[in-house]
Amino acid sequence: MAGKLRTVYFYTGIEVDDNEQSHDWSYSDWSNYIAGFGNESQTLSVHSDKCTGEVKTNPVPAATYFHLMRERSLSDWPEGKDNNGEIGNLGEKRNVLGLREIYEYSYLLPGEGTSYVAMFRSSGGPRPGLIEDWIAAQSNMPEQGKSFKLAPVLRKNAAKRLSEAVGVKTITARFEGEIRPDSGSKIQDAAFQAGSMPGVNEYANRKVEIVISLGRSIKEGPGLDTLMDETEKMLTDAAGGTISRGLTKLVATTLQRRGDTIVSEPVDFIKERMTVSTAFGESINDVMTPNEILGGMYEAIREFRQRTGEYSY
Repeated sequence: MAGKLRTVYFYTGIEVDDNEQSHDWSYSDWSNYIAGFGNESQTLSVHSDKCTGEVKTNPVPAATYFHLMRERSLSDWPEGKDNNGEIGNLGEKRNVLGLREIYEYSYLLPGEGTSYVAMFRSSGGPRPGLIEDWIAAQSNMPEQGKSFKLAPVLRKNAAKRLSEAVGVKTITARFEGEIRPDSGSKIQDAAFQAGSMPGVNEYANRKVEIVISLGRSIKEGPGLDTLMDETEKMLTDAAGGTISRGLTKLVATTLQRRGDTIVSEPVDFIKERMTVSTAFGESINDVMTPNEILGGMYEAIREFRQRTGEYSY
């Protein structure tokens, strides 16, 4: 019986220096970060989330990986059933069970010989934005005027279609949770303003969706260039696939030249990022130990390598 299918995501690490110049992290950069981390775990508070990071070594499969854990607040602990069949909140029974904290987690495993890092996370594990800021803070990047980003790897076809487009006439963008202000994108800044309204900003899972359309029949005009520019700003770097913080949906109706004709062609950039679904463990009831997680991640990396013609740089 095969294990449950789970998704492994692929990212490129990008360090932005004090001159706003981007530098991709190579495999050696990831290896140096992991090697220099030290043997002790480190706990930092990022955006009110208390996260603990550590570098771990696993014997089988052999791997050295980065492990980031987000502490779940006591009010968010799940329920469970004990040996007597009684159901109760684990937080209420934590002393009896010997539990002090519960963590949601993310694993980062560099792909040897590539500039990509594989990420696997639990359902509530640290998302890319939180991981970016944690790594930046732990590396003292803000003090040096630097920042760090995880760029989802886009399929070549998506990046190519945007770069070759005559313009963009419709954008549908959805933002969830934390939205970074002053992004340079007017659409993202508008989403930030909407999500910051009193009362609305109290909900961590809030969503803001914005649709801008110039009309179905539009084929020319300065608005097409403006919306294309906005799409690129939200992607930040279409060639590398850097998707802005909190952006969970981005669909652009592009205009493409086909001979003497201009045709409309939608591009869904979130769906076009590179992921690999693979079975973890031998059964859907297997506990997700490091052995099971890393085994699944290695299998995903092997498949990812075989698809090198599909993704960006």
